[in-house]
Amino acid sequence: MKKESSSLRIQPLLPRHRLQITLFFMLLAAALIVMVWNMANLNDALKISTMQYASDVSYQLTEDLASRIQSNKTELELIADSLPRLNGAQAEAEFLERKRKILDFDELLAIDLQTRTSSAQISEELLDKIIAALEGMEESAVISAEGQYLLFFTPVSDAQNSKVLVGIRNQQNIQNLIQPLSFNGRGLNCIVDSQGQVVISPADVQSFMQLDDLFQSETDNETVQAIREMENNIAKGISGAFEFTSADQRRLIMVYHSLKVNDWTLLTLVPSDLIAETAEEYVTRSFLILGVSFAVFVLLLINILYVVRRFGQRMKKLAFTDPLTGGMNAAAFQAEYLRCVAPARPSSFAVVLVNVRGFKWLNENYGITAADQILQTLYRLFIQHMKEEEFAARVEADHFFLCLKASSQKEVKQRLEEIVSTVETLSRKMNVQYRLRLQIGALMIDQPQLDVMRVQDRVRVACHLHQEQEEPVFFTEELLNAQKREQELSHQFEASVRDGDFFVVFQPKVDPMHQRLCGAEALVRWRHPKLGLIAPSDFIPLFEKDGNVCQLDLVVMEQVCRWLRHQLDLGKKPVPVSVNLSRMHFRNPHFLDEFRDLRIRYDLPAGLIELELTESICFDRQQRRLVQRTIEQMHTYGFRCSIDDFGVGFSSLALIREWEIDTIKLDRQFFEEISDIRAQEVIVSFIELAHKLRIQVVAEGIESGDQVEFLRRAGCDQIQGFVYSRPLTLSEFENWEVSPRWETGKELDFSGRPVIH
Repeated sequence: MKKESSSLRIQPLLPRHRLQITLFFMLLAAALIVMVWNMANLNDALKISTMQYASDVSYQLTEDLASRIQSNKTELELIADSLPRLNGAQAEAEFLERKRKILDFDELLAIDLQTRTSSAQISEELLDKIIAALEGMEESAVISAEGQYLLFFTPVSDAQNSKVLVGIRNQQNIQNLIQPLSFNGRGLNCIVDSQGQVVISPADVQSFMQLDDLFQSETDNETVQAIREMENNIAKGISGAFEFTSADQRRLIMVYHSLKVNDWTLLTLVPSDLIAETAEEYVTRSFLILGVSFAVFVLLLINILYVVRRFGQRMKKLAFTDPLTGGMNAAAFQAEYLRCVAPARPSSFAVVLVNVRGFKWLNENYGITAADQILQTLYRLFIQHMKEEEFAARVEADHFFLCLKASSQKEVKQRLEEIVSTVETLSRKMNVQYRLRLQIGALMIDQPQLDVMRVQDRVRVACHLHQEQEEPVFFTEELLNAQKREQELSHQFEASVRDGDFFVVFQPKVDPMHQRLCGAEALVRWRHPKLGLIAPSDFIPLFEKDGNVCQLDLVVMEQVCRWLRHQLDLGKKPVPVSVNLSRMHFRNPHFLDEFRDLRIRYDLPAGLIELELTESICFDRQQRRLVQRTIEQMHTYGFRCSIDDFGVGFSSLALIREWEIDTIKLDRQFFEEISDIRAQEVIVSFIELAHKLRIQVVAEGIESGDQVEFLRRAGCDQIQGFVYSRPLTLSEFENWEVSPRWETGKELDFSGRPVIH
């Protein structure tokens, strides 16, 4: 306790600190003097600003009112022009009712002045008032009837010229029309004529004073003179403003602007302290803030030494604490690893990385706050499963490192199964339509002396390379080698493109009805001078992931174009060749331009090249529209279009309905059980439907004569598969084209059976 109390003892101020405090007080006093002087000049400036502000806002309101009144008159004239073309009173009444709702009239009716009848039911008293008000009116106009109604009037051109169209706004409607939303609700408006008579009075006249008393308020000569000047200006249609004191001793500002409608003028009445009152609040608040700041400064000065002494401890805590969970962060995990694991014997601990799959979706759909709460809950859950000498930390985003005390992979898996089970239970209880799925990598610490950074990197490799597995994946040298292999292949790509290590092979497509070659599919192969022949399954998925596949497709395209040009130059008629397109191309809306440029450069006729898309390229309706536009562009550029792996997705029928495709390739899985009746019916249905839509059908992956025989009877247009040929080099393909040899080594007759000579 003694040590703790001594740490709180306040040390004497240093001379430089005393000087700083003195300067602060001097600056504070100077600020107060300036503020008082500024307040003395502020009122005059506020009066001018308030007057200008009130005038500007009133002018804008005047313009709005005039525009609305003129718009109503114009709309009424258009309606009047339409009335003679309506058939019957019922149609006229329905038409006027629709227009009334649109124009916000209380009544919109046609009145026959001769018969004194109207198109809608109104009281006799109101009808008499309207007719009396319209007496002598021959053109469109807007008039006030006894201050209770605003009448919009226009003649209706009919045979007798006795009918008029009248739009009525009652007193409440009119008051809503002139009630401003500005001045913080403290303004008052009314409309008067050139004689000073009120045409439209405000709804609430108790805010400041009765408008009827306005022109009788003769409290001083200045006010009387201002009122008389206003009366003269109103008569001349001139705008103006003045300040005066009301009967109840309020300082008010009167603003008047001509509406340019009849001889009407809009009067606006606002308090003169409209701006000053708010400004005074801010000034008072500034003094208060200054005083509070001074008090706070003194308190800070008293506690400054204590804060400095505790600063080091707080920084240490911040450096090792995750701000979201309040637990360990990455630095704390590494420090604890060095303390607990590094001195331990081999295979005593395991380090685990837990990643929440698709966590970005939670952020986007439920917000960052909800997602952070889930991370906090997960961390508490992990801590609950920790035993003595075990620890956990959130190291970044949705990644958690766990250090478990275990001697075998089996034991680690059992522990992790318990954790995953708890997370799944939590997932079911959460009020979100999302199942928490964990991606887990692990490493048994058989080399405790290994640097902790390398340990974490290896666990990340295990977690990254096997994203689709459900159970934990343990790091092995094979995983590391696979990652190195991917990096090496990706690094070799540019050089192999430059050196021509990628080459094209053709797999023939055969017309089963006539047993003749009718096309080929171009496939890419990679023969590296040092690594040898690399399987497509090793480099195609990799290049799909790193984006190199787009350049690779162009390499294939150019080799196909070069071969076709060579065949044409020899006077041959080459068969169409299909070239695969990766879905990655669709990230660039102009990717087809490069394919078009290659076809033009090699001067190839339209229809010789077919661009092949996979059905999985389509995700949603927006993506489908993008692909549809791309297919249309393919045809414009002289390419045919085919869909590969057709039938394996959920949208196959929708695709052939929406897209202008030329060919579909039925996936090989349709033909694995060719003897199954249901499978046969599905295949036949696809072929018949495609033919009705003028789409060719290619069956790929065909390997037996029985499959060939069935497809021939089903009317399939083309067959591709090992039953006819494996993929061939270009020279092999040219020889095969002249003298086909089936992979069985025997000819096939039309039935798909070997021919016996």
